[in-house]
Amino acid sequence: MIEHEPLVNRFTRFTYEDKDEKRKTSAPLNVAAFSAGVVEAFLSNIGFPCTVTATWYKGTAYVIKFEESVNIRERQLDNR
Repeated sequence: MIEHEPLVNRFTRFTYEDKDEKRKTSAPLNVAAFSAGVVEAFLSNIGFPCTVTATWYKGTAYVIKFEESVNIRERQLDNR
């Protein structure tokens, strides 16, 4: 799932201090990780346990990895 301009990124400003050397070498913070947590909570609570991460690929990409139990259940439903 790709979102070109996540709402939380549009209205949130997060900058690092120039003197913070540790932060200069790390990846920039993507506050869309908050949205990834919301998506993960929603899917997990409706019976699709998963992990969702936010990364950057031509926009903010939400990578959804379902637990194996979901894959097994869906395959069983397909075989009916």
